[in-house]
Order: sequence, then C-alpha cells, then structure tokens
Amino acid sequence: MNDTEKLKARINIALYRQRNGAAVDTMTRMSGDKSRNYGVALTTIRQIASEYAPCQPLADMLYAGDVRDHRLAALYIADPTSFDHDKTLRWMRDVRTTEVADCAAQALFCKIPDIITVAMPLINEEPLVSHTAVISAARALGSMKTEPHTVTEFISRLSQIKERTDRTTLSAFTFMLTVLERDGYGTEVSAFIDTLPSESQEELGWIKG
Repeated sequence: MNDTEKLKARINIALYRQRNGAAVDTMTRMSGDKSRNYGVALTTIRQIASEYAPCQPLADMLYAGDVRDHRLAALYIADPTSFDHDKTLRWMRDVRTTEVADCAAQALFCKIPDIITVAMPLINEEPLVSHTAVISAARALGSMKTEPHTVTEFISRLSQIKERTDRTTLSAFTFMLTVLERDGYGTEVSAFIDTLPSESQEELGWIKG
C-alpha cells in the first residue's frame, strides 16, 4: 500500500464513521443514483476533506471511485492549479449527479484557470455535463472581472441548448442568468430569456425583474 492508498484508507474510515443510513435511503430515492453512499452530510465531508487538502493524487484516487462521499471529498481535496484543459474536461464529463455537479462547480471548477474557455464547448453535451459547465462558468463569471465580450459569447453559446426544458438544464439557466443579472447584464439576460420556449420563459421570467 503506497502513501496515497494509506491516505484513502484513513479518509474512508473517517467518512464511514459518520455514515447515516436514513440519509442514504432519502438520497437514493431523490437522485436515483445507485452508487455506494455513506449518507454523510456535505458540511461534514468538507470538514474531513480539509484535513487532507490540497493533495491531488488523493483527490484523483477518490474521484475515480464509485462512492458518493469519496467523490465529494475529492472536490475539496483537489488542487485547482493542477488542472490543465484535458484534465478539467475529464473531471467535468465524469460528474454523475447534480449534487456532485453543483459542489464541483463551487468548490473546484470555478477556480480552475481559464474555466470559461474549457466549459463553453461542453454546453451542448448531455444535460448533466451541460449543467456542470454552465454552473461552473457562471460561478467563475460571478467571481472575476470578465470582459463583456466573454459574457456575450457565453450567453450566445447557451442558444445551442435553449430548446431543452429538462429540469437539469433549467436549473443551470436559472443560476447562470441570476448571476449575470446581478452583475449588471440585465439587458442581455432579458434578451436571452425572450428567445426561450414559452414554457421556459414562464419559468425564468421572474429573473428579468
């Protein structure tokens, strides 16, 4: 057993001790995800993971597995500066649940250099990957000084999936448009919402203020 495997064993024990069977049943029913699951609360996972961060080899090992709690811990252990374009694509395409997508966007992906450029081509992929890309880029746009043309291009890219009405896509739209409206791009947001199908316009119209 090498050093990384020893660290994985230690964090596995720490997470397993916090397992919650009742939470597992609820999570499985809500998400439909059949992965192994200890049911540990996200705040607890984050606290445990903080003791190991940053450690990219450990994060890689945990994220490659099939345990929900391990994969979430990996997001808080990973080092954003160690991600190049290809590695970011692999991790984004390996997101398996909206829970991991949303946590990954906030804890890791939005901190990766040039994440907007990486995320844009993924907007037109399957809904969960698209959701991850949109949320990650939106968080990055909301936390950095971004050139207006970058925002315009990002919104333009969203036109590729504007006909989708699935809940995953609408959730991503809601978050992204709220961030951009807050940051002074109300005109662009309103114009984009007006191009959506009527059902989506009704759902997102409140963002226009």
